[in-house]
Amino acid sequence: MGKKTRILSFLEGIGISVLVALICYRSIWGMAVGIVIIPMWYKFRMLQYEKKRLDKMRKEFQEAMQSVSGALYAGYSLENAWKSARNDLFVIYGEETQMIREMDNMLKQLSLGRNFGIILREFGERSGLDEVKVFCQVMEFAMKSGGDFAGMIGACVRRISDRYEVQREIDTITAEKQLEYRIMMLVPIGIIVYISMSSPGYLDAMYETLQGRCVMTACLAGYAGAVYLAERLIKRI
Repeated sequence: MGKKTRILSFLEGIGISVLVALICYRSIWGMAVGIVIIPMWYKFRMLQYEKKRLDKMRKEFQEAMQSVSGALYAGYSLENAWKSARNDLFVIYGEETQMIREMDNMLKQLSLGRNFGIILREFGERSGLDEVKVFCQVMEFAMKSGGDFAGMIGACVRRISDRYEVQREIDTITAEKQLEYRIMMLVPIGIIVYISMSSPGYLDAMYETLQGRCVMTACLAGYAGAVYLAERLIKRI
């Protein structure tokens, strides 16, 4: 993650803690409780950005390896197949994506005489994706065994593609439930704001008495726990 992303996530956390202070306590001093949200939100956003990065990397990798497999079947050498796949990716995305940068780096190391099997192994570890690690291990084994290299790579690419399609179908099926969850997350906040605006003074006891503040704090803790549990359930899908 870049510095800009980290700063933005930190500022978002501050903004949310201010909103919590105003909505749950009607006091800037409520940030003493809300400030706990900043590191939690920062971690949550970093995990979100990392998931997006991995999802994008998975899609680009699958497309690149399909191109590599096709080039190998066409009789290209491994290095030329890699170059061809890199160019195909650039045509598709029209920019220097993470996968394109990785492929450029591997081609540069290959031109310096490094063993391609080692280069692939290092790429697999950097990627953070299990399917990439497995694919790189298969390629390294195929290079050492000297068998039907193109056939082995093609079979591995097909399995990766099938797995990607299954995951995409799961994401499509669960997208509606995730949207419902996001909306339900906003409902309690919306209710408090609506009552405060439509009936001024109705909730004063919740903000001006010790018992009321304790109740609001307990509700906030319960809300945070529900959000955390929902996020855990979504990750397991």
